[in-house]
Amino acid sequence: ENKTQSKLLPVSSGSRPVSKACSAMEDIPKLVGESMYKVASHVVDNVQRRLSSISEYIRNLQDPAAEKVIRNLQAIPTMVHNLLEARIEKAKATVRYRVRGMVSGLGGTENAGSTNRQQLVTQIRRISAEAEHEAGEAVRKAALECCVHATR
Repeated sequence: ENKTQSKLLPVSSGSRPVSKACSAMEDIPKLVGESMYKVASHVVDNVQRRLSSISEYIRNLQDPAAEKVIRNLQAIPTMVHNLLEARIEKAKATVRYRVRGMVSGLGGTENAGSTNRQQLVTQIRRISAEAEHEAGEAVRKAALECCVHATR
């Protein structure tokens, strides 16, 4: 959100504020994706670290089935990555759709007075908050889905 807001706040000054706002708003899905990919990377790294410890423990048990179990465990980080990636793309698409709706609704405010500019700033802040919420929900859903798969 901080990245998004820092890009959006200067919109109310300078020439053609609506054009600047629309341009900044078009960046929101990309920023959401970048932030979510960072979170996903940390999640996958954490899963790999934990599975490494579990694999080492299983290997030390010297059970004949240990290698098969370890091979199955090694597939989990890829599954988690793929699941998170699908959620990220879905969240970006949802945010992109909402942003485009807002951008198309801004057409008449280019020559607007300060009241309409304030409404524009309010709309931009709202879409930033919605984007953050959408990203959070996508990560939450992916985490729940990972937990469901982990218990199988």
